[in-house]
Amino acid sequence: MSWKFFLLLVSALFIYSHAFAQSGSNNGFPLIQNYDTQILGAQPQNWDAVADTNGVLFFANQGGILKYDGVQWRLIDIGERSVSIAKNLDGTLFVGGINDLGYLTRSNDAESINDQYISLRSLIPDSINFGRVWNILAHKTGVYFQSDRFVFRYDGS
Repeated sequence: MSWKFFLLLVSALFIYSHAFAQSGSNNGFPLIQNYDTQILGAQPQNWDAVADTNGVLFFANQGGILKYDGVQWRLIDIGERSVSIAKNLDGTLFVGGINDLGYLTRSNDAESINDQYISLRSLIPDSINFGRVWNILAHKTGVYFQSDRFVFRYDGS
């Protein structure tokens, strides 16, 4: 009789504690922070996102590459709309846009961190119109840029 009572008591406490843990101030909803486009200084649509090795977030935005360091937003101009972004094993960020692809260079100086877009479009013949680069895969054999009709591999040279 005492085992049954003990088991019932433990079960009741377990169920109560589980139910209590679920009733927090957010009622089970995730914590979400919304940012208006005026705060971002960018277009409303983001296509892709990646975090660099320092935890800084980069978004492929209609207006360029949107960078968020946890405090402020900054827009990096790439000349065209960005559609995709990926990080390779070295931490380099590669970007795909409309008829363009490239990477971000970053220089740390005493005053600020400067990000600049370097296009690789000159490595592809002008006669090739490849459209949007929808996906980027960074692999140890190279970085692969995929559009609707083409896949390009960049090996760093």
